[in-house]
Amino acid sequence: MWKKLLVVVCAIAPAFVFAQSKDTLINFRGMNIPMKLAFSDEFDGTRLNEQKWTIREGVTRDADQKITQQWLTKESVKVKEGLAVITTVPKERRDQTFYVWITDGMKERKGNFNYDTGEFESKELFHWGYYEIRCKLPKGRDAWPAFWLYGESDGTNNEIDVFEFWNEENVFGGFSQKKQARIQHMTTHYNKKMSGAGTKLPFDGSEGMHTYGVLWTENAIVWYTDGKEMRTLYRYKKPSDRKDGKIVAGREENVFPRSPMKLLVDMAVQQSENRLALEKNSFAVDYVRAYVFK
Repeated sequence: MWKKLLVVVCAIAPAFVFAQSKDTLINFRGMNIPMKLAFSDEFDGTRLNEQKWTIREGVTRDADQKITQQWLTKESVKVKEGLAVITTVPKERRDQTFYVWITDGMKERKGNFNYDTGEFESKELFHWGYYEIRCKLPKGRDAWPAFWLYGESDGTNNEIDVFEFWNEENVFGGFSQKKQARIQHMTTHYNKKMSGAGTKLPFDGSEGMHTYGVLWTENAIVWYTDGKEMRTLYRYKKPSDRKDGKIVAGREENVFPRSPMKLLVDMAVQQSENRLALEKNSFAVDYVRAYVFK
């Protein structure tokens, strides 16, 4: 019922979300939606819980290093003082051997990498619900932190980027120091298509902890930062197709993921000639939580 009601209420009033580390009510545009905590990690131990997460190593995507230049290591991911911390440091690796899936199987490749960093993904798949991270961003030229959902369980790519932060340009087309850690990119990918939007935040995400979340239903996807709505993407393009809250074949759709996905937290480094240490090289995560509809 709640998933269908969201379609009607989406056009009424601003939305605010205040999630808690237990079953909770999410106030969405005047509605109190009961949500059940389905997954959480508060990172209270001394190491990442590998019953919940897989720490990725080597190369997981971009096999030709066209857009990134990092090598993933387990050592780059630590848990300390109630935080999961990904640390990114310059480290040159030349002709590094790695294996990557290409079309019909695992292939051996060699590549050059300039930074060691980290990535971890949930072992569990998630579907309709609300997903939130509380974190402090890294900062520096080529820093590319992200919190996202990804899956290929229906034979095509499904992806929701809750946030990505990357290099931004100034008015002259050059690198903008002032925009670092301030432009939140929120994107969906489905069936080799994408839909994205970038929004300037009223703060520098590297200066303190903030929450970033996404509410994903069968009819709409809504992004939040510190509980405030940032973007809404409806499944159907035409407002007239949204009114009944039904999923009907043949209606014109936006780029809308619909299959179960894993949660990912990662710190990539954009490909460039830069080899300098990041200004702030730690991506610190206070918690990751997942809620489902009751």
